[in-house]
Amino acid sequence: MTLASKPGFWRVAQRECRWLLHDRVALLLIFGVPLFAFAVLTTVFSQPVIRGLGVTIVDTDKSDTSRALTQHVAASPSL
Repeated sequence: MTLASKPGFWRVAQRECRWLLHDRVALLLIFGVPLFAFAVLTTVFSQPVIRGLGVTIVDTDKSDTSRALTQHVAASPSL
């Protein structure tokens, strides 16, 4: 009767690396998809402030409070 070799961390890591090198889909899912997502999100959020968006207020209430709010938004320099 022979003793089974101890699995150990490095043997498991070697086995997983061999499996990963032979399975191209897993390699793509583990490394390709996160890198692609990182690139897309970096591009999207590279500008700190979005400018040039218009603001539209639809005042169906026609009360004094809604008119005051509309005037306040219209007078705001940041909008």
